Amino acid sequence: MTVETVPAGGVVKAFELAYGVANEGGAAKDGLPKNPIVRLRFIEISQGFLPGVPPGLQRALFGAAALAARLTGVEQRLRRYMSDEPDGMTDD
Repeated sequence: MTVETVPAGGVVKAFELAYGVANEGGAAKDGLPKNPIVRLRFIEISQGFLPGVPPGLQRALFGAAALAARLTGVEQRLRRYMSDEPDGMTDD
C-alpha cells in the first residue's frame, strides 16, 4: 500500500512566503513577517486564525490586508516567493 501525504491548504505557500521575507530581513523575533500587512497575508494563506478575534472581524482584516497589499505592490512582491501551485491567495 502506498500512502501520500500533502500539506493542507496553503501551508507550503505560507512557509515559502515566510522564508522569502526572512531572507530579506523582514522577519520578527517570532519568525513571522514584521510588516502587519504581510503578517496578515501569511496567516490567511496558511489558513490560520487570530485567537480571540471573532471570525467576521478576521475576514474583514484579511480582506483589508489583501486589498492594501494589492494597492501598495506588496502582493506582487510576495508572489515571487511562492511556487505556482494552487493556494489560498485570491485575485478578487
